[in-house]
Amino acid sequence: MDCLCGARGDGDHEVTHKVKNEFLQQMDGVATDNQGVLVLGATNRPWSLDDAFMRRFQKHIYIPPPEQQTRSEIARVRVRDVSHSLNETDFAAIAAATDGWSGSDLSTLIDVARNVELDHLPRATHFLPMPGYEEAPEEAAQPSDVRFPSGHFLQPCSAATAGAVQTSMEELLRLGLLRRLKLRDVSRADVDHALSVARPAAMSLKLSDYEAFTKKHGMYGNK
Repeated sequence: MDCLCGARGDGDHEVTHKVKNEFLQQMDGVATDNQGVLVLGATNRPWSLDDAFMRRFQKHIYIPPPEQQTRSEIARVRVRDVSHSLNETDFAAIAAATDGWSGSDLSTLIDVARNVELDHLPRATHFLPMPGYEEAPEEAAQPSDVRFPSGHFLQPCSAATAGAVQTSMEELLRLGLLRRLKLRDVSRADVDHALSVARPAAMSLKLSDYEAFTKKHGMYGNK
């Protein structure tokens, strides 16, 4: 919407002028024969749109940032495909700490939390063998290393962890054991770290500006 329907001005390139005029004419055609047609646009800068385009959209609906319960549900959905130790208290805390964040901001936050362990992986120096790994036939035929028993995952851990084996990612690569890596569950500590480094993009635009525009030109989508 911002690119195609932005306010027209004397400084516009001739081609841009023609494209916008053609789009306006096509929208006029839709207005006279619109059986089964829905034209839907989205923008986060509605005040920058051309008045002629705004008039051709019958409804201007403001979708505010998700409320607290919705933010909690978004966080829950974003971690459902990974192992995690988050509980209802943790999801409630995430929601409470992200007032004014958009759904996209929350997704970015959870992605950062999910990648904390992955970001530390290249520097890992100790790994804990954990049972439960199913070897492929070709793996069983390879020479084994007594430090890494067959049928075990290898999870990065601290040097103080009981049973930890000191090694490096380079050595695991050389031994062909990378497929046995198992990252730990995403934890509340990972989320707290993500909250300390992630920033909401939506906060750069004042919500009061949207409220003012909606009162003058639009309607609320959640009321």
